[in-house]
Amino acid sequence: MAAGDGGRAPVAHTNTYVAAAAGVAVAVPFIASVVLGAPAARADLGMGGDGYLRCIDRAGVPPKQNADDWSPTINIIEFNLNGALSPAEVAQRLTAMGVKPHDATAEVQCVMTNLW
Repeated sequence: MAAGDGGRAPVAHTNTYVAAAAGVAVAVPFIASVVLGAPAARADLGMGGDGYLRCIDRAGVPPKQNADDWSPTINIIEFNLNGALSPAEVAQRLTAMGVKPHDATAEVQCVMTNLW
C-alpha cells in the first residue's frame, strides 16, 4: 500500500484473492466427491457393492457378465430415489425399461439396503 492510496489494497491483489477463493470453493466439493467415492466414479460398485451383489443373487435376479454391468442400473435407481420417487415408482420405471417386475423390485430393494 502506497502513501496516499487511502489504505486500500491494490485491485490486482484483491482480484487474485477472490479468484483463489472461488477456485477453492469449486475444487473442495469436487475433490471430496472423488475421495468419498461419488456414485458416478464407482467402477467396482464401491462400498456396499458386495452386499448388493449378494442381495441380488439371493433374490434370484439373473447375474450379469461383470459386476460393473450393474452400474447403469444402480445409477438409475439412485438418481430416481434421490429425486423423491418411491421405491415402487422406481421399480415401475425399471419395468418400463424392460426389467422383469420381480427383478426390478429386488434391484431397488438391494440398492436401498446396501448402497443408498
